[in-house]
Amino acid sequence: MKKIFFILAAMLMATPSFSQEKCKVVFDLNYEGAPALQEKEVTTGRIIALSDKPLPQREGYRFAGWYTDKACQPEQEWLFGIKNGGYYPPVPLDSMAVNQSMHLYARWAEPTHISTAQQLYEVRNDLHGWYVLDNDIDLSEYPDWTPIGEYEGSYEMADGEWWTKAFKGKLDGQGHEIRNLHLTTGEPYMKALFGSVANGEICRLTLKDCIIDINAAPLYIAPLAAIIKQDAGNVMRIQDCNIENLQMKVTMNLTESGYAAATGLIAGAWNAVIENCQVNGTMETTVAGQGKGGDLYIGGILGEAYCDTRNCTSSLNINTTISADAEETVFIGGLQASGTQVTKSQASGNISVSGNPRLKELYVGGLVGSERYGTIEECQSSGIISIKDTPKAQVGGVIGEFSQKFGSIGAMTGVEKTALRNCQSSSKLKTENCPSVKWEGISGSGTPEPIKGFFGPGMSYEIENCTHQP
Repeated sequence: MKKIFFILAAMLMATPSFSQEKCKVVFDLNYEGAPALQEKEVTTGRIIALSDKPLPQREGYRFAGWYTDKACQPEQEWLFGIKNGGYYPPVPLDSMAVNQSMHLYARWAEPTHISTAQQLYEVRNDLHGWYVLDNDIDLSEYPDWTPIGEYEGSYEMADGEWWTKAFKGKLDGQGHEIRNLHLTTGEPYMKALFGSVANGEICRLTLKDCIIDINAAPLYIAPLAAIIKQDAGNVMRIQDCNIENLQMKVTMNLTESGYAAATGLIAGAWNAVIENCQVNGTMETTVAGQGKGGDLYIGGILGEAYCDTRNCTSSLNINTTISADAEETVFIGGLQASGTQVTKSQASGNISVSGNPRLKELYVGGLVGSERYGTIEECQSSGIISIKDTPKAQVGGVIGEFSQKFGSIGAMTGVEKTALRNCQSSSKLKTENCPSVKWEGISGSGTPEPIKGFFGPGMSYEIENCTHQP
């Protein structure tokens, strides 16, 4: 809800005042023989919106941002859009305002070839680069891998442009393997091969024999990436990436409330494309300690996800134990814990959940735990869902719930329908000591009533041509 107000306020504050002067910004492609770009006029003191950021292309190179000098040094990068991750003010004083006419110069990255573990580790020295693996790489020499790219605070509401410590480049694995990734501590709390990726690309890569064994405070943890973000008009793509023989054991110890995610590929995704990815192996997650509660996301390939998932498969076996003395809300999905757009994907691993009387809410889906808004179509789910010692749960062969909380946000942003279409499930449910479990073969929440929109008729829920075979 707050995000909507944030966007509307930002639009109002970014509206030019015709009584103010204009500055000219010239975008220079910065190479010999480059075509000229038109100048842009910006009201003095205003930021340049992300929608006005040129994204040029050049054969054989990758565009790596705009800079205030031809040398294109890191400290010279010009950032567009909004920095602050909070809601007010939507355009903080430390965003980059245009106060005079100026030139901005494009940086172009050429492919950097990687053949050793050390060279892969050094990718963090240039987070805008274009990297190509020339052979398989073994990371055994790193007992606890330090992620490439860092996450800064609660920045999921901020433009990914301002994730200045995130990886923003491209890694092309060319079909090669990275073996023996080890993650053994909870520092930093975004833990994976890549800690944070914004408007970047990772493709044609296999992570094999990953060993994740962590006992720490709540964190976002996954083999490939902890958290990813895509700005409108940009591309954030994870494509043709596989996780083979994952051995993952995570214990999260609560002391306060908070969000956490543990998955087989990516822990958190905000506006991105994940396609043609596969995960197999086992994942054991325990939430212990005590606190004020929070949200936990457990999924085969994705945790807290607001993205476009296409043609992905998970056969990860998921075992989750909630022993914490706290009112936790838990979302678990064979493919992903939460979802928006999911197409032509499937989950076949078994899901096992053990709770306790303090467990607040549990949503489990053979495919997706909580469908937030969007469409799931042409997907399949199978495997056994086992739940025990849980006061109440909502379980579905395809999805655990249609989330009406997030559906309200979808309605306000113009989403007309959340639907399950042409999906098949053969998931089976087993329960032990569960006094209140709502189970349906397709959706644990059934088909909710339509949500009234902010500007009129709102979003509806539909289940079309979906079947469950017990």
